[in-house]
Amino acid sequence: MPTWPTNSKASTSNVDSGSDKPRLARLDIKQNIENTNAIIDTLHIDSPSDTNALVYNASNARFELAGQGIREAFFRLGTYSQTNGGSSGTNNDDDFDVYPIASKVDPHSLTTLSGAGRFTLIAGTYFVELYTNGPHNPGNSQSLTSLALKGVDSTIVIASTNIQAGLTFNGEFTIDSTAEFYLTPTANFGASPGNSLNVSIKGYMKLTKLG
Repeated sequence: MPTWPTNSKASTSNVDSGSDKPRLARLDIKQNIENTNAIIDTLHIDSPSDTNALVYNASNARFELAGQGIREAFFRLGTYSQTNGGSSGTNNDDDFDVYPIASKVDPHSLTTLSGAGRFTLIAGTYFVELYTNGPHNPGNSQSLTSLALKGVDSTIVIASTNIQAGLTFNGEFTIDSTAEFYLTPTANFGASPGNSLNVSIKGYMKLTKLG
């Protein structure tokens, strides 16, 4: 098995002057060749691809290329503020509206915020979890009743459920190329036209890239 050349540095005393004799440096040259070979045998880097990492394999005492495994990104939810434009006696259920995202933590560059609460994901398989506090009802028969994850074609990827007055969901999906998504709310503004709804959700969405 290869051994990393930690304590086998070659001396430069016989190669640091023009008057040095090459024959005296032969042992040092040989030591450098052995050290180089040990490094090559220890770091097994053959045809690396994007996002690969070196992982130690104890069975052969060398570092080998492997995928980075599970990677995560987090979105912190922002404040939803909208005014009902419907007629008297109706509620506004605008499934094409976009819930704002306040900020993100994304150390692996999985996502890009593209404005107005929309975001892109790189290709892969994702497990998505949404957690919020509750209730999301400021009174007067007004409430934020659901949140759903949608693709840009308005297809619902994951729909929300109401657990203990908090909105939550989880699910898994796969995309073959970079795609754009957004969180869309369903809001009950009350019966009167012109009602406004302002809800600041304390919660976050976690995206876990599985592959």
